[in-house]
Amino acid sequence: MAWEGEYQIVRWRPMSVVFVKKPPKDLKLKGNASPMPMIYKPKLNAIFSWRCRQTIRKGRKYAVGQVRWVFEWSGKPYRSKWGRRMLVEIVQVDDCLAHEAVIQIVDGLGRIVRGCYWHDQPADRLAAADHIDPPTGVELRNVLKGLNKERT
Repeated sequence: MAWEGEYQIVRWRPMSVVFVKKPPKDLKLKGNASPMPMIYKPKLNAIFSWRCRQTIRKGRKYAVGQVRWVFEWSGKPYRSKWGRRMLVEIVQVDDCLAHEAVIQIVDGLGRIVRGCYWHDQPADRLAAADHIDPPTGVELRNVLKGLNKERT
């Protein structure tokens, strides 16, 4: 899977405290919350202290109103148990297209609403909101490339 293509900027509001172990069985949930793992280490503490409330995800599978488990892995990603976790409700989703030179926000019909080069200030603001270290659009592009590199 190549890193370039469709992404979503997903913003949420916390719905629960942060759990370190499994939550109590009497915790009432609406439906069955799907998982949303977090593996970018520089932002994990910000997520679980509620300072970071967004993520940028490859593909188009998130929608406003969904309830998700945001969690970190206790060890190696996808090969270990969940570590810290909390329930969140998705409150905003912006579809975007990421390319080597630019990032573009698109509407529901796939039309470009706005866009910028990775080295421009709007991309830097997006990186800062996503707790990218350092908070620059260019580093955000590098992180997206690293997390979504083509698998052989």
